[in-house]
Amino acid sequence: MAVFLNHHQRREGAEPLLAVNSLYKRFPSPRGGGELTVLAGVELTVYRGEFLSIIGRSGCGKTTLLRCIAGFEKPSRGSLLIEGREITGPGIDRMMVFQETDQLFLWLTVLGNVEFALQAAGVPRRERRARAVHYLEMVGLERFLEYYPHQLSGGMKQRVAIARALSVAPRMLLMDEPFAALDAMTRNVLQQELLRLWQETKITIIFVTHNIQEAIIQSDRILVLRPLLPANGANTPCGAADNGSQRPLSSIAALIENTLPRPRRPDMPGFGAIWRQLNLLIGHDGEARTEPEDEAEAVAESAAEPAGAIVLDGKAT
Repeated sequence: MAVFLNHHQRREGAEPLLAVNSLYKRFPSPRGGGELTVLAGVELTVYRGEFLSIIGRSGCGKTTLLRCIAGFEKPSRGSLLIEGREITGPGIDRMMVFQETDQLFLWLTVLGNVEFALQAAGVPRRERRARAVHYLEMVGLERFLEYYPHQLSGGMKQRVAIARALSVAPRMLLMDEPFAALDAMTRNVLQQELLRLWQETKITIIFVTHNIQEAIIQSDRILVLRPLLPANGANTPCGAADNGSQRPLSSIAALIENTLPRPRRPDMPGFGAIWRQLNLLIGHDGEARTEPEDEAEAVAESAAEPAGAIVLDGKAT
C-alpha cells in the first residue's frame, strides 16, 4: 500500500541519480512590483530506474519543477544535480515529452523526426536509421515510418515523441502530462505501453499528471506538491516562514512510496486507500480527480481499508 516518506528518505538498494536541494523558483509578478514564488524548499532525491509521478493542484509548480530538472528554467535558489553534476541547461541526458501532440516537426516523416534527434546527439549517419527504426518498433509504429505528423492520431504522435526521446539513450525521461489531451481509451493503452517501455529500458521516468489513478498505476513513488498561493491570492516571499511559524514554506505536501504489486488495477486491494489519501492531500481539486466511475469505486473501497501512517513535513499524523 502507501508509505509516506521524508523527502530524502533512501529507497533500499536504489542508486541516486538526481538530487534537488532547497530549490526555490520565482517569476516576476505580472502585476509588477515584486516576484511570485512558485516553488519553495523542494528537497528530493530521484533514484536510478524508478518511476516517479508528480501530482498536485493547478498552479502548484509541477511543470516548473520538471522544467528546472530539464534545464529550461534556472532556479532562483538552490541546486539540481544529476549524477553529482550541477544542471545548468538542457542536455540529452534529460529528454522531455510535452503535453501537446504538435511537438513533432511537421515537415519531417515519423522516421525523420527520430533521426533528427539522433543527428543532434551526434550519432553517425550510418547508425541513425537502424536505431530510429528500433525505437519506433518498440512503440509499435514500424508500419508508419514514412507518414507525416498530420497523418497520425494524437496517440501515435505521442508514441513518436516517446520514441524520439528514448532513441538518444537519456538518463532520464521527463514527461509533462503527455496523455492529458488523449481520449480515455488511448490514454489507458499508452499508460500500459509506457510501463512496458520503462521495464524494458530501465530508464528513470519523472511523470507529471493531474490524474490520481494514472499516478497510482504507474509510479514507484508519488510526489504531492501544494500551491503556495492562499485563497486570497497573496504570495509568500522566497524563504519566508509559513503562517508565522519558524518552519520554512515548502512546496512539498507529501512523498509516497507506492508498494502495490504490479500490474495494478483500480479494483485491487489497497488501491482505493491510496486514491483517497492522495485526493485528500491534493484538496479535492477537480482537475486531479479520476473519471466518475473510477472515483466512485475507489472511494467505496477505501472506506473499508486502513489508510496507514502518514508523514507530512516530517510529522506523523
